[in-house]
Amino acid sequence: MFNICQILYAAAKTSPNVLAIIDDSRAISYSELWKEVLLRTQWLKTKGIFKGDRIAICSRNTYDFVAWLYAAFGLGCVVLPLNASLTDYEKERIYNECRVALALDLTKDLELNIKSADVVNDGFPVSTAPDDTALILFTSGSTGKPKGVEITHANLFFGAYIVGKTIYNANQLDVFSGFLPLTHSFGINNVVTTALLCQSTIVLLERFDPEKAVYAINTHHVTILHGVPTMFARILNYALEARKQLPSIRIAISAGAQLPVKLQEQWEQYFGWPIYERYGMTEASSIIYNYPWETWMQPKKGSIGYPVWGTRVLIKDEKQVGDVGELLVTGPTLMKRYLDNDMGQTAFIDGMFCTGDLGFRDNEGRFYLVGRTKEVINRGGYKVYPRELEDELYKYEFVRELCVYGVPDEDLGEEIHVAVVFEHGQADLDDFQAFMRQRIALYKRPRIVHVMSYIPRTESGKIDKTKLPRT
Repeated sequence: MFNICQILYAAAKTSPNVLAIIDDSRAISYSELWKEVLLRTQWLKTKGIFKGDRIAICSRNTYDFVAWLYAAFGLGCVVLPLNASLTDYEKERIYNECRVALALDLTKDLELNIKSADVVNDGFPVSTAPDDTALILFTSGSTGKPKGVEITHANLFFGAYIVGKTIYNANQLDVFSGFLPLTHSFGINNVVTTALLCQSTIVLLERFDPEKAVYAINTHHVTILHGVPTMFARILNYALEARKQLPSIRIAISAGAQLPVKLQEQWEQYFGWPIYERYGMTEASSIIYNYPWETWMQPKKGSIGYPVWGTRVLIKDEKQVGDVGELLVTGPTLMKRYLDNDMGQTAFIDGMFCTGDLGFRDNEGRFYLVGRTKEVINRGGYKVYPRELEDELYKYEFVRELCVYGVPDEDLGEEIHVAVVFEHGQADLDDFQAFMRQRIALYKRPRIVHVMSYIPRTESGKIDKTKLPRT
C-alpha cells in the first residue's frame, strides 16, 4: 500500500491532540480531522464513488477542503482541486474534459447527513500503487493555455518528505502559513501535504490580506512562512506602516515568480532575516531547487539554491560553468504525465523533463534563472534574457514591480517592452529612462515603457503575460 492518506492516519494516531488546522471558523486537532475525513469518506461511498473515480473540489482555504481532499485520497480517487474564483463556465468545461464523476463546490452549503456511528473504517485507506494518480493539477497558464498534470501518490510523499525533512527539518512544534491558494501546486504540496507529514499545524486564511496575515502569524506563532513575491511585498509594506515584527518566523520561502533582489534586501534590512527563493513547477510537485536546512544562513541573493534531495538536474548544451541553457530535470517528484499524452512526447529528452526554464550554475553549484525559453527576446538577432534586465531595473529606487517581455515586431522580429509600477507619487518616466540609458546596453534596452497601476497576475501569483500591453 502506498496511499498518501496514510500520513494523516499516522498523525492522528501518534499526535492526536496536536492542532492540525486553524482557519477562520475553527481549530481542529489531528484526531478530529481524521474523524472529519471518515465522515466524508462514508458520504462519498453513498454517492457511488470508488477507487479511480475523478472528483473535482472547488474551494477556498478551509479545513473542509483538506478533509475532503484526504477523504478522496483515502478512497483512491483522483482529485481535481479548482480555485473558487473560476466561473461556472470554466468549471463545467473542466468537468467535461476530465470526465469528472463528482463535483463538490465547497463555497456552497453541503449537507453530509452522515453520523459518526454510521462510519465504517474497514479497509480505509484503500491500497494504491505508488504510481497511481492522486491529483490532476493545472499549470498557471501565465503564457498560454493551462496544462493538466497527473501527480501520483509517490510524487506527493516524496515532495512532502524532501520539503519537510531535508529542507525545513519540521516537526510538531512548527506552524505553517496557509495563505496561498491550497488548490494550487505550491499550496497542496509544500503546505498541506508537507505539514501533515511532519505533524505540524497549518494556519489558513481564506483570502490573503497583509494585515490579517501579520495578525495570524503573530497570534498563532507561525514558524514557516510561504508566499509569492507580491505577498511578501505587501506584508513588508504593512509591517513598515504598522511597525510590526514577525519574531516567530524561522523560515520564509518565496516561489511562483521571480523574487526581486531589491525586495530580498528590503525585507532582510527590516526584519533581520532573509527570504529564500525556491524554484519548482507543477510538473515537479513544486520543488526542484532550494537551500537544504543546514545552509539556511548562507543564501546567495538571486540564486534559487541547489537541486533538492533525489533530484538530478542538467543544463542543456552546457560546456562550462556559467553557460546558459534549458534546465532538464528528473527525480521522485516528477509528474506521471500530462493529461494530453501527445504533449508529453516533446516534454522529455532521454528521460529528463524539459522545464522550459533557462538558467546557469556557479562554481559552488548554486543555480540561477534567467527566464523561459519561450520568453527569450530575439531583437534583431540579439538574444535578450528578461530576468537579467529585470534584476538591473529593480535597482531603480522608485520601482515597485515590473516585467520585461517581448512583442512581435515586423522590422526586428521582436521589440523589448517593460511594464512598470512605480512607488506611489514617484512616477518619473524621464528619470527612469535616463537610468536605463546608464545601466543597459542599447541593443537590449527596453524601447517601450508601459507605466501601470498594477501588474496582472494569475491566481497562483505568477505574472499573466497574456494580459500585458502589446502596443
